[in-house]
Amino acid sequence: MNVYNPQSVKLQPDNSNILESAIELHANGDLSTARNLYELVLAGEPENLTALHMSGMLAYQEGRLDTAASLFHRTSKLSPYFAEPFFYRGLVLCGLNRQNEAVDSFNSAIFVKSDFGEAYFHKALALVELGDLKNAQLAFENSAKYCPDSAVTFFNLGKILTSRKMFNQAASAYDQALEIDPNYVHAILNLANIKSLMGLDSEAIVQYERAVSIDQDCYVAIHMLAALKGEVTQKAPRLYVENLFNNYAKTFDQDLVNNLEYKVPTLIGDLVRQLSGRSKFTNVLDLGCGTGLVGKEIKKYCDNIVGVDISSEMLLEAEKKCVYSNLEHCEIIDYLRKEPVNSDLFIMADVFIYIGNLSDLFSLISKTNKKPVKLIFTTENSEGSYFSLEKTGRYSHSRVYINDLCESFNLTITSIKDIQIRKEANASIMGSIYVAEI
Repeated sequence: MNVYNPQSVKLQPDNSNILESAIELHANGDLSTARNLYELVLAGEPENLTALHMSGMLAYQEGRLDTAASLFHRTSKLSPYFAEPFFYRGLVLCGLNRQNEAVDSFNSAIFVKSDFGEAYFHKALALVELGDLKNAQLAFENSAKYCPDSAVTFFNLGKILTSRKMFNQAASAYDQALEIDPNYVHAILNLANIKSLMGLDSEAIVQYERAVSIDQDCYVAIHMLAALKGEVTQKAPRLYVENLFNNYAKTFDQDLVNNLEYKVPTLIGDLVRQLSGRSKFTNVLDLGCGTGLVGKEIKKYCDNIVGVDISSEMLLEAEKKCVYSNLEHCEIIDYLRKEPVNSDLFIMADVFIYIGNLSDLFSLISKTNKKPVKLIFTTENSEGSYFSLEKTGRYSHSRVYINDLCESFNLTITSIKDIQIRKEANASIMGSIYVAEI
């Protein structure tokens, strides 16, 4: 979105040399002088629509969002038959995290200009933030209707349709995005994911290979190709995991707990309660803490909890729960290597699904300064004597592998329980929850 386009709005003819100079200076990037000249015009003509609107644009560019919102509001009140002030006020309100008001402002712009594709697009983005995916889909569809050459619109429509489990329609939306921009790697990756979700692995492989042909370092495609071709790697690429959860953070809790019947935090909470007895754990390390679902369940049984996660966005959500004494943005292996570890309880809930070979992790934990120490962790189950990279891109671990690993690093398994980790595509993902100690 180009936030400065003085030709887009001609709200009031004005031959004032001052205003013309202000607009020229604004266009050339001299914002300070332009601002002073706009203020000079408005001092003499408080209802000069062009000066009001352009002052709003300048304030938006400078990040003075409250001022910009006020200026666009004044402009729209004075000129309710122009769509642009409503539209830009909507953008500003989104920047202020006032999405409900933004939707109203975009609706006003659309009422004035019914084919305003960009207003539909940004309305849809605001609705996504509000969790209203049904109406977001309708807004993206209208945006696509009026901006049929916008690949990003079809891409976002595909994302919404995927979230709503409308896979055929999502694939069609991504296909349309790729007709417009054949090298749109993110659309290719999302299309490949849709094909995989639909059980069309060969078609998914074609799309992932297409992504690699465009970007040979495309870590998502490389990882998923290994998964779909039955290869076994040591762990998922850091950027793959980091970006996956950064993009998932805002809807993570709702999706897992409400939609996927995720019970692991509750089960771990019960275990920590049983293990703590009459005294609390002193220092707990929640490795891969995510949004803090586990921390919330165990807080009452612990004096201090440190959360470590690779995703900065997940940590922002965890911070809102106010259960951690400290939160660290770090890959868990790196954290254990650089920080002195003096914890009496380690928790790793759904962490191993992104790490195949657990030897380094268990080695570092076994060197903890405090003894005894307890571990609670979960795995997705697999057969055999090793770990596997599943078609989902997640790792599963056999009980034989976990037992051998614990023996190698002098850990004693005191409890194993088979559990349903979550639901996926209406099927139960089975796993185990372990308690071990050193």
